Amino acid sequence: MDDYGEVWVDGRINNGRGRGAIAGFNTRNRVRLGKYEIIEEKGKKKEIQLDAKPGEVFQIAVLGINGPIGNPPGNKIFMHGFINLEFFTKDAKNGGADVPAVVTPPEGKVIAKIDLLTQDGAELVQGEWRRHLVTFHTSEKKNGIEPRAHGAFDDSEWDVVAPEELKKAFGPRNFSMAWHRIKVTLPEKVGDVDVTGAEAWFRTTVDDYAEIWINSAIVLSYGESGRGAIAGFNQPNEVLLSRNAQGGQKLVIAVLAMNGPFGNPPPNGIFFRPTEIRYYKK
Repeated sequence: MDDYGEVWVDGRINNGRGRGAIAGFNTRNRVRLGKYEIIEEKGKKKEIQLDAKPGEVFQIAVLGINGPIGNPPGNKIFMHGFINLEFFTKDAKNGGADVPAVVTPPEGKVIAKIDLLTQDGAELVQGEWRRHLVTFHTSEKKNGIEPRAHGAFDDSEWDVVAPEELKKAFGPRNFSMAWHRIKVTLPEKVGDVDVTGAEAWFRTTVDDYAEIWINSAIVLSYGESGRGAIAGFNQPNEVLLSRNAQGGQKLVIAVLAMNGPFGNPPPNGIFFRPTEIRYYKK
């Protein structure tokens, strides 16, 4: 889908990356068709997916979403030309399943980490977390959100949040979406490690979806997942902060955290899993 897509088959979704949930920006999403059956194995009930058979009927529903969501563009949603049913023999590699394209990780070795979900970590970067629920259907055409990621918007009225609180469920449940913003100043050292000149990367995993914006900009890896755009369901997403980190560098990190899947939002809230600044040296 251009830009995001969820794929539902018979009213259910497989939340693995590239198996139904949003898998990146303009990325392929291949979903296996097959009815389900409950079997008993070692005294426990287990659900398995069966091979599709001639004559079976499947309802395929694709939820197309314009993106990035943090600053929706003025174009429209559409399907690309390669919408197919594909058939594989039993001996096909992985039964026909493919591995979704994911951006390669940063090069080099991790030499230091700053845990931004702790008070010590936030103090080290001289930052504090602020968050704000998103307002939908704004603008004259009722097709925008507020606030958007672009521009130097005023967050002085946003709620200040202790880092540890980000680990707890937040939002009105179901379709919850909120900005989480922190202004950081990169340090010269992390503990006893001099990180001057290293590459600095921000990495987070949000339950369930996340977009990452740095200084009001997002990196969209077309056809792949794993940078700023939604990278899958509960999937890590890592973006570059600096190729040559220097003490005193200032950056604004904004994470748009979303409950998902969008097609049938669950009754829980949004929360953060491990969230760090990681330093790499080749």
